[in-house]
Amino acid sequence: MFGEMVGVWAMCLWEQMGQPNKVNLVELGPGRGTLMADLLRGASKFKNFTESLQIHMVECSPTLQKLQHSNLKCKDEDNTDDKVNKRSVSTLTGTPVTWHAALEQVPSGCMKISKTSRHTQ
Repeated sequence: MFGEMVGVWAMCLWEQMGQPNKVNLVELGPGRGTLMADLLRGASKFKNFTESLQIHMVECSPTLQKLQHSNLKCKDEDNTDDKVNKRSVSTLTGTPVTWHAALEQVPSGCMKISKTSRHTQ
């Protein structure tokens, strides 16, 4: 339920900003990807919002990246030449998801909503 509430909060901010076409939603230390998966499931009925999202997961662990990929129900894009920043699409909402090893690798965008995970891995 917490992830769904974070999604409602993010959508309210998006609306307050005038519903920009592209929004970077960045999660730092996403653990298993549960928060983002819950956020996307909760927001899935709001197509204008989910179509504007560009999700960036900042995670250095390849093992956790695979778990996040699975929990977000991602499918890899076939035309991706960039092996460092793997790009996929979450089938929960059709939203693009990219993984980065460091925050500095996240491209700048219209808006960033960041969260630092405090989970024990």
